[in-house]
Amino acid sequence: MDMVNWMVAQPTTPVSARNALQAATWMYEVEAFRDLEDKYLIAGTYANTLQHHRVVLSDLISQGEAIVSTTRTSGLPESFEAFKLEDMEATFESLHTTFRHEHGPKNSEKTNALIARLFDGPKS
Repeated sequence: MDMVNWMVAQPTTPVSARNALQAATWMYEVEAFRDLEDKYLIAGTYANTLQHHRVVLSDLISQGEAIVSTTRTSGLPESFEAFKLEDMEATFESLHTTFRHEHGPKNSEKTNALIARLFDGPKS
């Protein structure tokens, strides 16, 4: 990461190349995050990680917001083939979806009971 930061900070590095470096690093971090989610789910320890999960997920969303926004404006190098802006946008949206699902507002017990009655129908 230090090398990426150094290269991005160089005034001679073209903006599109900076975007590619930052985007590739971010996409790799998201992949590593998803791998850890899977590991914790398989191990049955996912619920124990939710507080840390929220912090890391929020950080990835924040980074992604900046990187996707800059890439929309300045683009990626024409020769860059690892992924496209649309892939970054989909990844960014998947992080938002995960956040809403895992850490967003939850229904009250009363609301859940009403929903259950609505979909379960009358018991015979």
